Amino acid sequence: LAERFGVRLCQTYGEFEGSLADAAANFGRACDRVARSGLRLALGFLPWTNVPDALELVERASRPNGGPCIDTWHPYRGADDDALRRRIPAERIVSIQIDDAPRQPEAPTLLEDTMANRRVPGEGELPLPDFVGWLGSAGVAVPWSVEVISDALRELPPREAVPRMGEGARAVLA
Repeated sequence: LAERFGVRLCQTYGEFEGSLADAAANFGRACDRVARSGLRLALGFLPWTNVPDALELVERASRPNGGPCIDTWHPYRGADDDALRRRIPAERIVSIQIDDAPRQPEAPTLLEDTMANRRVPGEGELPLPDFVGWLGSAGVAVPWSVEVISDALRELPPREAVPRMGEGARAVLA
């Protein structure tokens, strides 16, 4: 399917069982599998899992087609550690997902918050211009996507929700 439709990137995320070495080996095998179709594999890191820092896992796997996905929501809901983000070499980043959020979570758990309360870029309180500036100054040149998981947007018809997300992302990226 990837070859037929010109897909260049896949993403995985989640928790793992066993050691970090086991997880790196599994990620490496997944990279090898998608490499046969010319794909890169992005590893998302979620603040409530045991992968709070994808870089170490990706570097242990040591595959040229694998690297972290940087999602604007996850770092601010997790460790909120600017130093952690900035130590990820630009050439290792595989993809970026952009969304926004209120500065403080609105749901009792991070999982509930991520599945219901994201905002269109520019409609929340995250320092997205700083984030975008950091990526640009670091020379990151990878695909960007908009990922707004939101109860409010689910209520809208796609012909309203999709343009709103695109307009918000373009405004923040400008």
